Amino acid sequence: MREGAPGEASGRIMHAHEEPDLLREQFRQLLRYRTLITAGVVLGVLAGLALALSRGDSYTASNEVALRPSSQVMQELGTGGEVSMGSERRTALSKVVSRRAAKELGLPAGRADGLARDLQVTNPPNTVVLRFAYTAESPVDAAVRADAFARAFIEYRKQEADDRIEHMIGSYEKQRKPLVEERDRLASELDSVGAGKGYDSVVSSHTSFVGQIADINSRISQLEALDTTPGTIVSEAAPPESPSGPGLVLLLALGAVVGVGLGLLAAWVRLVFDPTVRSPGDVVRALRAPVLGVLPKQRRGRPEPLLAEGRLAEEYRSVAFRLAYDETFAQRRRLLVVAPRGDIESVLAASVNLAASFAEMGRDVLLVEANLRTPVLRDQLHHADGMRPGWAESG
Repeated sequence: MREGAPGEASGRIMHAHEEPDLLREQFRQLLRYRTLITAGVVLGVLAGLALALSRGDSYTASNEVALRPSSQVMQELGTGGEVSMGSERRTALSKVVSRRAAKELGLPAGRADGLARDLQVTNPPNTVVLRFAYTAESPVDAAVRADAFARAFIEYRKQEADDRIEHMIGSYEKQRKPLVEERDRLASELDSVGAGKGYDSVVSSHTSFVGQIADINSRISQLEALDTTPGTIVSEAAPPESPSGPGLVLLLALGAVVGVGLGLLAAWVRLVFDPTVRSPGDVVRALRAPVLGVLPKQRRGRPEPLLAEGRLAEEYRSVAFRLAYDETFAQRRRLLVVAPRGDIESVLAASVNLAASFAEMGRDVLLVEANLRTPVLRDQLHHADGMRPGWAESG
């Protein structure tokens, strides 16, 4: 149904207080696609079940290694300083450490890379601690391999420090060798030089070389006395008592939640691309015009009389009442056009019943059939209720 005169109602502005109603209406429309939502939930639960069955039980064991900063002697020699936890973590995850761990576990070197895939090394904030966490199918294997990686890391860092110290000691010994030879030469020269200026010069040189040699010997002694252990295992790994990660119930719950989301998404996509009008709100948004009323569905296979009865007649009366007394249509109720969209029978019924409703309200009504090619309203009115149309008698 549409009004004959143009108006402003077709461009109704959406107010802020109407937005919650619009959201509720959209949610109710989504619930029309219960099959899609149910299918999404079922698929999500099945996916969670498949994931739980395919991954099996896994166990995670962890230990902690407390790193110690370099000693004062190493810092003075320029070989160390504060512990860089980022560098230490990368070292713990390196291939060198994984090969040492594989060797300790009695595994071939070719499995070192695969062995390191299940290892995680983290550094708790504001600490000098490395946490080695290893995940395996067996709780015992997880604990043994976590400790093996921790020991391999400590041994590698210790060997690295020992090699560096050994290299420095060798360098000092090379510096000391010519000094010792010169000292010995000056010592033998003292035996042959008599008292005088020459003797004092040789003694001074000999004393200088002896001091340099003593300084180098002191540095070598300090290096040899260093404790090169980079850290200690403060918490050994213990076989876990229960599997790690999400269990079957949690995976099923997550699958159901994801399934609900996918089902709602599928329902929303279906709603967006569905041209079917399912509510008065769809009509308002599509036509940008107000809905005058909603007529109840008629039963199939049962012919309806031209003049409606019961609930259908009440709906026609409510539409007519709104057109007659609503301020929105105050300036547009002189001419009412009922235009067909498909079946002409529904248009005939609407026009006749609206005219009857206006007449019941005491309005003067003129019903005009604009179908000039195949007029049918006159014949239907002629046989309506078994009465012939004619002039009404005034009482």
